[in-house]
Amino acid sequence: MSIKIMVIGTVVMFAGIAGMAVNRMSGGKLGEGVAKLRCGDAYMTPLDGDLAGDGVCGFNADMHWVAAMGGLFLLGVAINVYGRIKAAM
Repeated sequence: MSIKIMVIGTVVMFAGIAGMAVNRMSGGKLGEGVAKLRCGDAYMTPLDGDLAGDGVCGFNADMHWVAAMGGLFLLGVAINVYGRIKAAM
């Protein structure tokens, strides 16, 4: 059972890394999608005059994606460590 938990944790870690890589290769399109979901109509609204930016939400779009994928990676690390502790018992 503990080996299965470690494998699940490793898969979740690699999913976080793969998500960051795919976003980087797509030119940030996945990060923009997450920011649009979080901010809604406020996404890319003009800030000062005619300058549109994604900083209206408090972050830029890439930070939303990095935070989500970083969280997924850390969740995978926690699951993996839990499996290792359980295997040592």
